[in-house]
Amino acid sequence: MTDLELEDMPMDIIRMIIAPLQLRDRLRLRNVSRRFREVVDAAPFTFNFIHIDRDENRIIVNYPGFGLAYTGLRHCSIWIGNGRRVRRHRRSATKVALEYLCRLLSHKSISINFLSIHVRGANSERFLVDLLICLQTIEWHRGGPIDVRNVSMIARTFSLPRKDIFESFRINKLDGVELSITDRVPAISLEDIRVWRQIRQFRFFGGGLTGLANSSILSRLAYIFVCAVISSQDAMEILNCHIQNPNFRKMEMIVDFRSTFRLAEFARFLGIQTALPFPFRHRVQIPNSQEDIFITCGGTLVYEKIARHQ
Repeated sequence: MTDLELEDMPMDIIRMIIAPLQLRDRLRLRNVSRRFREVVDAAPFTFNFIHIDRDENRIIVNYPGFGLAYTGLRHCSIWIGNGRRVRRHRRSATKVALEYLCRLLSHKSISINFLSIHVRGANSERFLVDLLICLQTIEWHRGGPIDVRNVSMIARTFSLPRKDIFESFRINKLDGVELSITDRVPAISLEDIRVWRQIRQFRFFGGGLTGLANSSILSRLAYIFVCAVISSQDAMEILNCHIQNPNFRKMEMIVDFRSTFRLAEFARFLGIQTALPFPFRHRVQIPNSQEDIFITCGGTLVYEKIARHQ
């Protein structure tokens, strides 16, 4: 009787073995044989997170279960999470790091729950262009966009490469976007990103969003947290936008110190003439609805949709 090898098992059994495996175990299994490599690559897998952190000295990419650091300019050293150097290449850190990322994500069975991109330091724009090319290459290998549920981006400015990166994601899978931008950002500059009709959650930290009241980005969002530069009139226009948005649930807004927002003036716009309690609370009825928008203002201006009798 011929001894059976592991890879001689029926495909259904092999898939059952692969399904619960974590990333590192899957990567080891890929090296068993060509057949296992094909099965592992075809098996659905979701990264809980991928964190890309780059400055002028190194690139760190954290995956579930392990992290890799890439150092060096022309010759790259790869360090695993425990500080042990595992390999050295005669190529740049950027090229080696992005090639590995490309290999991991190039199969259409792969998806990502949370992708974080933090780029800073010298030549950061060059790295973003390289990352954009990497994502476009992944798209080409997959035969379509990358399945990402939530994206976080941290940078000093919001430049064209950062906008174009969103073009590589499958829009109907994207649920949330988080931006941490040091410089002040006009809200109109975000409108070109093709995500606003799909995502439910948006968070913005940093130098402050300007022109938010005149922007279309709020028209479909459900949950919003922003640092913004607004006036009292802007606060009213944002409220009216939420009243008209059936998807809206809650917005928290840290009012930037450069704002011309004044609580007393905002209260007058709402028709409140009496002395203001602190923290401020007020309920606005939504026409033809059983829900209201409850407004509070302590350290943060909050709009929240609640049931009318709540």
